[in-house]
Amino acid sequence: MKATIKLISSVWTLEFEMVSEGEIKILRYSRDDPEGYEKEDQFPRLMIDEDAQRTVWGVYLMPFDPFKCWANISESVYFKVVNPAHIFSYGS
Repeated sequence: MKATIKLISSVWTLEFEMVSEGEIKILRYSRDDPEGYEKEDQFPRLMIDEDAQRTVWGVYLMPFDPFKCWANISESVYFKVVNPAHIFSYGS
């Protein structure tokens, strides 16, 4: 599965798999995923829950809305990340 967030002129795509209800495993996080750009309006919006060291602990996902660049916490579903790591260690 995939979700996106637009930051400035880049579309960052999170590729993940559901491991259980409310938990995901991150497979990849990249701004170089062509599918993220092509199908941005078909993927959920994303907001990453990370700490000061940029370790990802969870993600908020909500349906795509063309007027929102990232997920709104109050309208999102939270998923715990089972493989927490530095945001840029998920590689492209």
